[in-house]
Amino acid sequence: MKKEEILRRYLEKNFPVEVPKKQKVVDLFVKTILSQNTNDRNRDRAYKNLREKFRRWEEVLSAPLSRIESAIKPAGLSKQKSKTIKRLLKKIYERWKSFEIDRHVCMMEKEEFENFFLSIKGIGVKTVNVVWAFGCGKSAFPVDTHIYRISKRLGLIPEKASREKAHEILGSIFRKDPISIHLQMIEFGRKICRAR
Repeated sequence: MKKEEILRRYLEKNFPVEVPKKQKVVDLFVKTILSQNTNDRNRDRAYKNLREKFRRWEEVLSAPLSRIESAIKPAGLSKQKSKTIKRLLKKIYERWKSFEIDRHVCMMEKEEFENFFLSIKGIGVKTVNVVWAFGCGKSAFPVDTHIYRISKRLGLIPEKASREKAHEILGSIFRKDPISIHLQMIEFGRKICRAR
């Protein structure tokens, strides 16, 4: 039996997960941007602040960066993240004249989806894969810090593999039920296979 299959069985037995319902694409992009280099609690506080201050994405798009920075401060890196959020919203609005874009973007081929969103400064492979998986319900295997660390320790990816290469390798290994395995590996990384 391959180590990937052993890992899959171990995760299924010890870390049962419920796959969350799909989230709106724009909401999820913003949450994922806010999650960079912080924990879920800080991300959620920042997102809540942002949505309380700005009810609609159009308001965020037209707001000065300083107001966005102030709202998302709990997530850290607020100057950088506020610029990325503005760039994302601007590019979306230029293309679709709306922020209700789920039916448009989730009908794209994955390559077109990736090319469009990766062209936005501050949006990386992990963010795109998170939205493809959890916003569109499509097959993708996002690689976060925990998964990257675990995969190297278990020899699933080479020690010097880049994050981009890790997405490629792990996406091909875990084609069957990638979202569940993604969530299980995060829990495994948080509880068992922790950073040294």
